[in-house]
Amino acid sequence: MDSRERVCRAIRFEGVDRVPVMHAVLPAGWYRHGKALHDILRQYPRDLAARAEAALDDRAGGGATFGYQASRELSDLYPVVDDFGYLGARSFQLGVVGVAGRSMDEWGCVWERLDPGIVGQVVEHPLADWAEFERYRWPDPRAYWRFDLPSLRDSLAKARAQGKYVVAYAGNLFELMQWLRGYAQLLIDVGEDLGKVRALAERVTDYNLATTEAWLELDGDAIGFNDDWGTQRALMISPDLWRRIFKPFYRAMFDRVHAGGRHVHFHTDGNTIDVLPDLVELGVDVVNLQLSAMDLEATARAIAGRVCLRTDVDRQYVLTRASPEEVTAYVRRLLDLFGGPRGGLIACGEINSDSRLENVAAMYEAFERYGRY
Repeated sequence: MDSRERVCRAIRFEGVDRVPVMHAVLPAGWYRHGKALHDILRQYPRDLAARAEAALDDRAGGGATFGYQASRELSDLYPVVDDFGYLGARSFQLGVVGVAGRSMDEWGCVWERLDPGIVGQVVEHPLADWAEFERYRWPDPRAYWRFDLPSLRDSLAKARAQGKYVVAYAGNLFELMQWLRGYAQLLIDVGEDLGKVRALAERVTDYNLATTEAWLELDGDAIGFNDDWGTQRALMISPDLWRRIFKPFYRAMFDRVHAGGRHVHFHTDGNTIDVLPDLVELGVDVVNLQLSAMDLEATARAIAGRVCLRTDVDRQYVLTRASPEEVTAYVRRLLDLFGGPRGGLIACGEINSDSRLENVAAMYEAFERYGRY
């Protein structure tokens, strides 16, 4: 089976030959490890490894990227191949990859990046003063500069020719609201003035829905969203408030994706176990969780066999300080808890500057050894 069939069957629990593989390298990982990391990744998945070599001669379509974190410069320099193709709209959010300093995005948020390979912080919030809300100029989600349609169509055609499963990125909700309003002020609003929260959420959701409509005009397979909702211990707000305030907006976005015949991918970091049943109810097709922030068995009871999991190999200890043998045992445990020959898994582990190369190699070797059926 090709990659597209493999991923679709994994999502539908219809049986796979192996676990689909998604590469995920933050810019800092490439800057720190460079060619040594590239030499590892280009070997996996082994049945697609030959395409990594072909990608050297076809950089526009062969280099795998990682969502909005990736830069064209890095994907050209270190082309690798996995089971996925990616589409993204142009954006100035998160600042300029590979450049330290301050920059303003299309929303008027000012980003400060101290490390050129790490996402920075918003240091100026355009809606910190709520009085600005009525006169704020909202960005146009269908602005001509956001969608380079010839390039997007070319990338999609090449991904299809390679049999890839294609994910388009649509945006976030809670995080963008934080960047516009400020994290502390947004949480105060949640406690004191839900009218402000809903008004802001509605405008951001409208923007994401318009972006979703643009992706539905292209022949992709899935549309992805992300919002980090958890601290190391719990949700940032009470689960009841999450359901009352934010869940309806996610439902609107996810329902539109499903109505367009696409899968919903959703990423969220932190301990979010309290709302995992809600994500299942909302119809999320692929969820990416910070598994190390939650009890693995409890997480498996909540989602295993009900939604496909894109794995997150622990970035706080396993990839950074554990032995390769511990990495192998951890990956095998994930595969046993959440997947199997029926599917239900996408193998992925985010690589950063502090990831040990021997552990990265052990992770991919375990994906290969224990993820084949």
